[in-house]
Amino acid sequence: MQTPTSPQVKRLVVANWKMNPETKKEAEMLARMSVKIGTGLKRSELVICPPFPFLGLSAYMRMPKSISLGVQDVYPERAGARTGEVSLSMVKDMKARYVIVGHSERRAGGETDALVSKKARAVIAAGMRPIVCVGETSRDGDAKYLRILREQLLESLAGISKNNASTLIVAYEPVWAVGASVADDPHETAETILFIRKTLADMFSERIALTIPILYGGAVSDKNAAAFLAHAGVQGLLLGRSGRDSKQLAGIIKASELTPFPQI
Repeated sequence: MQTPTSPQVKRLVVANWKMNPETKKEAEMLARMSVKIGTGLKRSELVICPPFPFLGLSAYMRMPKSISLGVQDVYPERAGARTGEVSLSMVKDMKARYVIVGHSERRAGGETDALVSKKARAVIAAGMRPIVCVGETSRDGDAKYLRILREQLLESLAGISKNNASTLIVAYEPVWAVGASVADDPHETAETILFIRKTLADMFSERIALTIPILYGGAVSDKNAAAFLAHAGVQGLLLGRSGRDSKQLAGIIKASELTPFPQI
C-alpha cells in the first residue's frame, strides 16, 4: 500500500495565487516563473492555482509532469442557470486536476461545511482531486479547537465513501496563521496533524487514513518549509503569498525536494 510517505508518492506544494495578479501580462510572468521553478522535480509536485481568468495562459501549454493546474474554488454542478459561477466541466476542460474547497477565506464569506462536502463530492465525481481545507480561528488552551476541527472534518467530508476517500487531500490551515507574519510551531502542528489523521481513521479506516495526504498552510516561507515537512507530519504545503514570490517559491520547492520523508 502506498502511504503519503512512500517513495512513489510525491509531496504536494500548492501555490494559491488568490485574487492576484491584476493583469494578464503579470500572470504570464508569474506562470513562467512557476513553471521554471517546478520543472524537473523528482520528489515533489507543484500545483499552480491561478484565478479563473488566467487558467488558459500560454505558459501552461507545455508544462512538465512535475507541475499541475488547480483552481481555488468551483461550483458543484456541470452547467446551468448559475450566473457568475464556474463549473467543474469548465475547469476540467482547462486541464485543472486539483480543486481547493473550503478555504478559510471562502468560509469567512459564509461557505458552510455542507457546501464544502457537496463540492468535494462533486470534484471526486468529475475525476479531479479536492483539497479540503479545515482549521480553527483561534488556538485555545483547553483543546476546544480540536473539537472544532473534528466537526469540520466530519461535516466537510460527509457523504464521501471509503472507495473515494483516498482521492482526498486535506489541508490544515489555522486561520489565525493565514496571511500572518508568524506560522504555527511545526511540533505543535504535528500534534494537530495526528488528531486529524485519527479522525480520518475513525471516519474511513486506519488503512485509508494513511493514504490521504495532509498539507499545512499558514505563513509558510522558505525559512520554515523544511521544518514543517520534517517535523509536522505533513505531506505537502499550501502556499499563499510565498507561492507568488520567486525566491520564496524556489526555497520552498528546494526544501520539499531535499527534506527526507518522515515516517507517520
